[in-house]
Amino acid sequence: MRFVIIGDLHGVKPNIYYQTYDAIIAPGDFCSSDKIRDYMFQVIEERKKDKKYDKEWYDLVGKRRARKLVKESLEIGREVLEYLDSLGVPVYVVPGNADWVYESKEWKFLDKNYFEDFLMKGLKNVVNCHEKFVPVNDELGIVGYGLSSYPELPQHTEDMAMLTPEKFEKKEKEYNEKKEMMCEIFRERRKGKEKRRIIFLSHNVPFNTPLDIIRNKKSPRDGQHYGSILARELIEIYKPIICVAGHMHEHFGACKIGKTTVINSGFGKNVNVWLE
Repeated sequence: MRFVIIGDLHGVKPNIYYQTYDAIIAPGDFCSSDKIRDYMFQVIEERKKDKKYDKEWYDLVGKRRARKLVKESLEIGREVLEYLDSLGVPVYVVPGNADWVYESKEWKFLDKNYFEDFLMKGLKNVVNCHEKFVPVNDELGIVGYGLSSYPELPQHTEDMAMLTPEKFEKKEKEYNEKKEMMCEIFRERRKGKEKRRIIFLSHNVPFNTPLDIIRNKKSPRDGQHYGSILARELIEIYKPIICVAGHMHEHFGACKIGKTTVINSGFGKNVNVWLE
């Protein structure tokens, strides 16, 4: 089985440098968030100062302009996915944090799964692997875990400082529920006659590796490990042969966690990984 892995695209159609391949793997972030990111960073900085700060990026922008920015982002992401769909091979994906899946419970406009309801709608070759097992062939299957963009449980002092005890308790409960749900997906693969080896497709790379250190002077998290705690735990428990991930644009490359090869598929239209 010959895969081409592409990285986070953020609204740009990829250049694929291989002529023949069986399938494509993409770890999400098809939409562009460039015009919104600075406002998101501003919210993080304010929450570091005041744990009761409750504004969101769209409050800073104004909802009228925010609505326009979201629609532009969705249209760009849809063009990218339509292009991938046109290549005529299966394209295995998970949504990234930029792909507008239940962004907000406080604003009805963003309390929607735009990834499924708009970005993926009607595409024949693009397969959403998020929170499910997807067979590839008789020997391989993909388990997907999208959306994650930071450690699901706080790992740094300033992250803990932004949470009240009640908010931490809620976050911990949500994490344990998500972990149990993902573990059940992996456990199901071990039952009966299921012998497929697993490719674990995660939007974010696992926590505390050479692949998850933020290198961005504009980011409030510059220099910190900021990968997914859950991705790390799932790899350590279930030992998939490969973990394909993205999100951390700075570290196009690979490392090992035990027997699992972890690939950070990089960022932009010109990054390809050949996986055979």
